[in-house]
Amino acid sequence: MRDTSPQRTRRIRMAALVGVLAAASLSLTATPASAEDNPMHDSNYDQWWDLEPDGSTFSRCADHTDKFRFRFYYNSNYAGSWINIGHPLWDLLNVYAGDGPHPLRFCDGKGNGSGQAVGNNAASVFNWYDGFCGTVYYNSGYNRKGPYRTYSPRSGGNLADAGLKNENRSIEFATCW
Repeated sequence: MRDTSPQRTRRIRMAALVGVLAAASLSLTATPASAEDNPMHDSNYDQWWDLEPDGSTFSRCADHTDKFRFRFYYNSNYAGSWINIGHPLWDLLNVYAGDGPHPLRFCDGKGNGSGQAVGNNAASVFNWYDGFCGTVYYNSGYNRKGPYRTYSPRSGGNLADAGLKNENRSIEFATCW
């Protein structure tokens, strides 16, 4: 004979609720579903020269990449040339590139601003990271003595709104939970 008592019904409902809560907890603590790299590490500067899987183009200038998911744009409203960033940069005008410091430049052939220095020339940004925030600073060295703005995952905007249009010198990343 089947047990249809109210106690059994409560036990079944409680077990179902525990299962739902456990599943929800796992989804909140799991790593992002994408294969994005951790942008908080700046020790691997040779990543600037990583090629796409087909060997055809640099990741920093690719239309999409999981290694470089923060993008600076030359123009406002996500227009003009861009460059993808994948780790903190102390000074956008003095990036070490294997043979010494150079200004980081917008990608060639991507529109207005191609080849121009990124430092003190960007007008908008977008953060495609799922689990990391990116902070853009007026000064080099992540110096908070001037304007700065933190962009949450999957967000962006015009740098003029933060007093950073054509006045941007460094970027760093942090987790955003």
